[in-house]
Amino acid sequence: MDIGELALLTSFLGIIPYLRSTLFGETRPERATWFVWTIVLSVSLWGYIQAGAGNSAWFIVGDLIATSSVFVVSLFRGQGGFTRFDIACVCGALFGLLLSIVTGQPLLVLVGTISADILGLIPTFRKALYDPMSENPSVFLFSAASSFIGLVALNTLSWGLLIYPSYLLLANLLTAELIVVGHYHVRQRQHKAV
Repeated sequence: MDIGELALLTSFLGIIPYLRSTLFGETRPERATWFVWTIVLSVSLWGYIQAGAGNSAWFIVGDLIATSSVFVVSLFRGQGGFTRFDIACVCGALFGLLLSIVTGQPLLVLVGTISADILGLIPTFRKALYDPMSENPSVFLFSAASSFIGLVALNTLSWGLLIYPSYLLLANLLTAELIVVGHYHVRQRQHKAV
């Protein structure tokens, strides 16, 4: 198994507990987030391959399969996606992606992709702040690990290939931290109430 395949496997390992907890009703994925991320990762995979990512593209393949799986399950077991806030985030993300694709400029594609990803993350970040128990940090931790492995697997070091997995590493770690800290505070409040 090469390092790119390890990134793919890491994504799969992270999605299993998340999907399981979603199917059992413990986790309620934010539909808008997972929809945007599925689109963003599809575009990113294409761009990453075009940029010559080689084996490091496997981390995006793994994330895309995991993300699209969560999106499909979220249609039945998720929450949100239809509020004005969610729709604004989705529209902003899609506009950013469309603009980046139309320009075809590598830097604008990268900026548009990351901007779209951030706009997709906002609904989940917001939900994790107000309802942390509705989220599971596993997928975010494993996705961060997969992004790190994707960085290590790079054949060529260029800013274009380094920025996106670095962003994903940071965004996933911050989201996981927010969820874990939220879980801790909820449990502390429950413990004090007893």
